[in-house]
Amino acid sequence: MRWNASDSARSRSVESFCASGDRPEAALLHFYQNLRAAVRARLAALHLRAAAYRGSPRWIERTRCDLGLASAHLQRCRRLLHARAGLLG
Repeated sequence: MRWNASDSARSRSVESFCASGDRPEAALLHFYQNLRAAVRARLAALHLRAAAYRGSPRWIERTRCDLGLASAHLQRCRRLLHARAGLLG
């Protein structure tokens, strides 16, 4: 079973911030989770360029899943930043 990437990033973030005594804003955590998911999606998509994996349902699904996570974290980040700035949308 694959460990949920979002849980993994959150766990590492919490550990590192607890060690330093800092507590980052939620928007920053969502920004970095978005970045990590986007990088994972790119790597998964690159597998699809290799002849051995071209059209592979496993890599197509992994790419879609990571893109979905990246999109969700980016939306949360934007929402939090807009709320903080008093903007709508």
